[in-house]
Amino acid sequence: MTSPNPDALKAQTRINAAQLRQTAQTAVPHASARVAGYARHLMQHFHPRIVAGYWAIKTELDVIPLLAALGEVSDIRLCLPVTGPPETPLVFHHWHPGEPLDIGPYQTRQPFASTQPVIPDLMLVPLLAFDKNFNRLGYGGGFYDRTLASFARTGDKVVAIGVGFDVQEMENLPLGPFDRPLDGVLTPSGLRLAG
Repeated sequence: MTSPNPDALKAQTRINAAQLRQTAQTAVPHASARVAGYARHLMQHFHPRIVAGYWAIKTELDVIPLLAALGEVSDIRLCLPVTGPPETPLVFHHWHPGEPLDIGPYQTRQPFASTQPVIPDLMLVPLLAFDKNFNRLGYGGGFYDRTLASFARTGDKVVAIGVGFDVQEMENLPLGPFDRPLDGVLTPSGLRLAG
């Protein structure tokens, strides 16, 4: 009996996860507002100085309301990722809600390269799926895994919290050798942290 091809298994899981997320986006229309309601909880638990978010694409849960709520705290700085060439980690640049954004690869919105680069201490991460061990499934580009590995190499302590809908949790995700687990997951029903 042959063992399943991990790449094929991941590809099929991505298709299933994208369908679940599409359904959740319609079924939970106020998910972004509910997640934004956890801003104070994130502040009290992590005491971040610089928070990285993302500009939602496709059916990702929109974290801009959460970033706006966090940005109301005067000493918190916000940033978004700038996507570089394939096989490179993300770089984060200062951004505040309402400031103009450039168009990046994959139709992402990102700060202009002229804005100040920063290193976040709390990073909100988009996902297609997550499991009980806080493994994350993304689109397959490996940008976030490379970014987390890069922070680990430089000794920068960055807490990575996946953000998604509750239905995006799967039993056990197929893993590759470079996949890195998250420190927790934030969904409309609350924040769960890795043990």
